[in-house]
Amino acid sequence: MTKTKYQFIHHVKLTVDNGNRTMTLENDPTHMLEIHFNLPFSSNPVPNVCTVTIYNLSQTTRDFFKKNAHVVMQAGYTDDIGVLTEGHINKIQPLQWSGVDSQFIFTFIEGTDYSTKGDVSMTFKKGSSTDTVIKGIAKKAGIPIKSISLQVPKTYTGGYTADGQPLDLVQEVAQKCGSVLRVVRGVYKVVYDDSITDLNKVVKTRTTDERSAHTKYLNAQKKTATARKSMRTANQRATYRKRVSEEATAKAVWQEARTALTRANKAAKQTAAQSKKSTATKSADFLLSFETGLMEEPTYSDDDDGARWNFNCLLQHRIAVGSVIQIKSKSLSRTMTVESGEHSFDGSSFMTTGVLK
Repeated sequence: MTKTKYQFIHHVKLTVDNGNRTMTLENDPTHMLEIHFNLPFSSNPVPNVCTVTIYNLSQTTRDFFKKNAHVVMQAGYTDDIGVLTEGHINKIQPLQWSGVDSQFIFTFIEGTDYSTKGDVSMTFKKGSSTDTVIKGIAKKAGIPIKSISLQVPKTYTGGYTADGQPLDLVQEVAQKCGSVLRVVRGVYKVVYDDSITDLNKVVKTRTTDERSAHTKYLNAQKKTATARKSMRTANQRATYRKRVSEEATAKAVWQEARTALTRANKAAKQTAAQSKKSTATKSADFLLSFETGLMEEPTYSDDDDGARWNFNCLLQHRIAVGSVIQIKSKSLSRTMTVESGEHSFDGSSFMTTGVLK
């Protein structure tokens, strides 16, 4: 877990690749270019729209920015800078003025928006894993997924047919394994879902699957036993061999369903067993306290989606959607997961705000 004392010398770094060459613009004590930004992040698999404003940029430099150019936003402090997000420019606004200062404003889509991708239709063979299915759908649709972490993976013993919008398909398969598809710092990742509610849904589904598979196995056993009693003719012996094969297949399907249910139960129990001081299922990435940049006491809210804590701290590049934060303040001391938030700089406030669950 990282425990970094906050600093005061801001450093903003913007890298732009327009397809022909790359340019880097910086705001630090040696590069006085003023770069403001609003970079939201959330658990929604549809990418966010980010806004960047650069002051008093020359015409030559402004001309370098093109629609669809790739941008990487980094920020931090003198000796501690990291990637906040990346994406592609979707709109460049007309030049604006504030007094004698020009404002060059553009927006970019975090990562790449694949929500408009056409449907895919493909079939996976028997015994395919959920990891194989996700990778296959993503490859077919041309969607790069940087990493896949499935909390309770399963095997499709009878095969799997994927037919629909690729992001929806990947999300559906991931959720059946206690994970979710997210855009993290501009790239797609399948990550653990820390919600015990969603894990309980997985357990419920897999319990139904296991019971159904067991019933089919018991029925197959009965059919085999019946066929065994009558094997005088060639046809009867062929029927018996068929029933034996069907019973073996049914048994394999039931055993796989039972294994999948065991995995789901284990993950749910581990999450439920976390102490009240921890609502995350893995160790913390960062310690957030008044010493490391927390600006004020977190505020509590509760609605139909559950309890949440809102926080406000000095900009911290280690915080992103899905980050696990150990937070310590007067009113709160526990490990929680970042659900959403925003990195921003307006020339004076260098901030990260967010929601913890």
